[in-house]
This record gives sequence, C-alpha cells and structure tokens, in this order.
Amino acid sequence: MKYFGTDGIRGIPGDTLPYHLCKKLGNSLSKLNIKNIIMAEDTRESSSLIRRHLIEGITMAGINVTFLGVVSTPELIYYSMLYNSYAIMITASHNPYTDNGIKIVSNGFKLSKDIEEMLEEFIDKEAYYISNEKGIVSFIDDSNKKYLEFISKYINKYDLKIAVDAANGASSYISKIVFDKVSNNVSYIASNPNGRNVNLNCGSTNIDNIRQYVIDNKCDLGLAFDGDGDRLIAVSKNGNIIDGDVISYILALYLNSKNKLNKNTIVSTIMSNLGIKKALKEKNIETIEVNVGDKYVFDALNKNNLSLGGEASGHIIVKDIFPTGDGILISLLLLKALKELNKTLDDFYNEIDFSYSKLINIKVNDKERVMNNILLFNRRSEIEKQLGEFSKVIIRPSGTENLIRLSIITFDYKNADKYINELENMIENI
Repeated sequence: MKYFGTDGIRGIPGDTLPYHLCKKLGNSLSKLNIKNIIMAEDTRESSSLIRRHLIEGITMAGINVTFLGVVSTPELIYYSMLYNSYAIMITASHNPYTDNGIKIVSNGFKLSKDIEEMLEEFIDKEAYYISNEKGIVSFIDDSNKKYLEFISKYINKYDLKIAVDAANGASSYISKIVFDKVSNNVSYIASNPNGRNVNLNCGSTNIDNIRQYVIDNKCDLGLAFDGDGDRLIAVSKNGNIIDGDVISYILALYLNSKNKLNKNTIVSTIMSNLGIKKALKEKNIETIEVNVGDKYVFDALNKNNLSLGGEASGHIIVKDIFPTGDGILISLLLLKALKELNKTLDDFYNEIDFSYSKLINIKVNDKERVMNNILLFNRRSEIEKQLGEFSKVIIRPSGTENLIRLSIITFDYKNADKYINELENMIENI
C-alpha cells in the first residue's frame, strides 16, 4: 500500500502527510457511492487544517459531512455503527503532536484492503470528481449524548480514589463526565489539551507520570488512555503497571466467573508476556496468539467465536460488548471486575509469575535479506528449544522503518541476554 498503513494514513502534516493528499483522499470517497459521512478529530493543533482539506474534497464530491468535534476514536466508531455509516477520525493515536493521521471506518470496522487500494488508485490516477450539488457540513452540539447512553449500563459508583490520565487527548472531555459518575474522589491529570501536549510525558505510552501521581497521592488506582482513547494502561495502588496483558488476565477471570468467556479461551499477541499465558493455563483458560495489531486480534475473535482479546499496549476488545478497543469502556469493566471478584489490581498482579521480556530494534540496510536468512532462523529455533517451555524468540521487520525488531520472552533469566546479544550480532552482520 502506498498511503494506507496498518492503521490508516499517518505522517507529519504539510510534509509526509501533505494537505493536497488530504483533499484528494476526501474526494476519493466519491468511489464509495455514499451521501453522508461522519467526522471527528483529536486535540492536535493540525487537526483543524487537515479537516478543512478533507471536507473540501468530500463536499466537492457531493457528500454531506456531520462533524462531531473532538471525540475519541471509540466514540466515533460507535456512531459509525449506530448510523451504519462511513466515518473519518483525524488522529495519530499515541504519536507526538507533530504527527497526525486519518482513519476511515465503515459501520465501525476498518476498510478492507480492496477498498483502500481503490481509493489509492483514485488518488494517483483520477482527476477530482466534482458533483453538480455540493455537500453540506453540519455540526453536532452534544456529540457525547448517544455514546454516554451506550456506556451508562457499565457505570457504577465506587468508594475509590482514582487518578485519570487522558493523555491531553480526545478522551479529555468525555472522561470527566464519566468518572465523575464513578467516584466522588477522582483526580484528572493530563486532561487539559492545548494542541501541542497530547501524549507529552503522559498517557498510556508514558506511564511514569500517572504512576508517580498514584504513589504520591495514595490513590487506589490510576487509569491512563492514549491520544485517541482506544487504549488503557492502569496503575495499582502499589505502583505496579497493569498493562493490556494483565487487564486481559483480569477480565478473562471475570468473564469466566460469569460463564461469558466463550470456549474458555482468549486472544493475545506474540509479544504478550508468557507469564499471563501460564497463569491462565493454570486456571484452565487457553490463549490463541496472533501477530501484533488490534486488527489481528479482532479477526481471531471473529474466526474462533471468542469473547476477549488484547495487546500489552492496552488495546482490549470484549467483542460481545464492542468490536474495538475503548479505554473508558474497558476501565469501567475493569472496575466492575475488581468489585465483583473482591480483589485489587495488586492482588491480581501478584498472582502472575512474569516472564523476562526484552525487545531491541536493530538498524539494517535490507530487511528482506535478514528475514530470508536461513541460518538466522535455524539458530532462533535452536535457542527457543534451549530456553525451554514458555519461551519465545521473535524476529520481525518494522512496517515503516529499516529496522528488525528482536525480542526474547522466557523464564530463563540467566541466559536471555546472552542469546539476544548473539542474535543481534548475527542480524548486524547479514
């Protein structure tokens, strides 16, 4: 794909994401034979300019735009499903404010590869399509209303001291409405966006900020989202980081206790901590592993008719409730699980014997040559056997850079660094 990556189009506005591309992308939606589209954005200062060029291209094609303002990606996806509509989210998720991007969904789901290829072909080969009648732009004043109705059934009151970190992103406004209903003692940090502070030393990818806040202020727990609100990482009272793997573990036990965990199986990724897999297996819950990416998690949930899947990064999907990650919704389910199972985050954390995990990025000139090296992958297989059961050695190329990502996950702490250094040297000399 020339423009579309694994999660839409992303780049530096005016540079690797040129504004004329935004306009042409908007106009390419004429190929979809639609009359209306929903649009929203996160808090980046560049979002409004991208929106302007997108809308120019879209309305030129005679398509009406309903703009929701600043809402999270999960909110937009909910409205896309509610109205069976295409929708556009302007966001670069967990990236710094200097980046931005465009995600397009249809009825809540990412576009197929065929549709993306069709849009790319239009962008490169066809002239602008100009309709006889220009599309109309409308603005929704209370864009949170329907979404709040949807999640209200999962909102309960708790006697907890909670810290919420909205990453100065798209969840900054809605999170205050929700968590004021959850507890009378909530502190909001990184919830005052200024266009340039999204994900800046905060949020689910910069967890030290809220971790220190929880410890210093003796909170019961902390909840951290990312820039567009589809990830959750939590922090326990004792400062333990409760990543997506641990959250999946807790929700698996909770759903299982309610007989709502289909086939007693969850979906995780190849990068998930093997301690989670081991702890679940001891409780007769199996795991299916897929490649990194919420797309692969959802596909496995669908294919195998399963209820729960997630990534360490904080994308958690409870498919019977909502088909995508939603930091706020998963927070509400997590709080409910803690209450009904009568445990704290630290209780669950201490149940898990975490495996050693290390990831390094190695710069290379030719990713394909490395990935086709038989000697390297033979040695990888030998090392996996030597490290023993519940061990993994993963070698995979970066999708966007000339990097090979090398990781080892094992309970053999003693030999892990020795083997990762050996494989790093092999890769560098290929």
